[in-house]
Amino acid sequence: MIIKHIFNKLDMRKRLIVAWVLLMIFNIGTEAQKAPQRPALRRIVIDAGHGGSDQGAKGELSTEANIALNISLKLEQMLREQMPEVDIIMTRRDDVYPSLYERCDIANRAKA
Repeated sequence: MIIKHIFNKLDMRKRLIVAWVLLMIFNIGTEAQKAPQRPALRRIVIDAGHGGSDQGAKGELSTEANIALNISLKLEQMLREQMPEVDIIMTRRDDVYPSLYERCDIANRAKA
C-alpha cells in the first residue's frame, strides 16, 4: 500500500510536469501567432534640407536644394494619396532656409 502511494505521488509529479510543459508550449505557440502591435502613425514631418542661401551641391542644370525640394513635394503628394489619415508636415515648400533649430522645432511641436 505504501509503495502504491509513493508511485502515485511520482505519477502525479510527472503528470504535473508534463501538463506544465504542454501549457508552456501552447502558450508560446499562441504568443508567436499574435502580430506585434505598433502605435498608429499619426504624422510625418518631411524636411527637404538646404534651401535659401544654402543651395548644397550645384550642377549644370540644378542645385541640390531644388532637387531635394521637388522630391519632398512629390513624396508629400504620394503620402497624402496613400495615407490620408496621416498628417503630413513640411519644413519648407519653397526656396527658403529654415535654420536647423527651426526644423527641429517644427518636428517637436508636431510631436512627430
